[in-house]
Amino acid sequence: MAQYLPTLYVGAGRFNTVSTEAVTLASGGQRSLTAAYAGLQWLLPVLMFALAARLGRARRL
Repeated sequence: MAQYLPTLYVGAGRFNTVSTEAVTLASGGQRSLTAAYAGLQWLLPVLMFALAARLGRARRL
């Protein structure tokens, strides 16, 4: 919900994002595809935080 509602408000439902697709798939019957989108929704922020940590560490040295 924390990612879905801001996406919905800002884009007015016109743009497909990982958050809106995950919520749409959650109402369907394909649990494996829903799990894949949930994993992707987890993976994207983790990669960005790892990249930020890596770039921040390089500047300190």
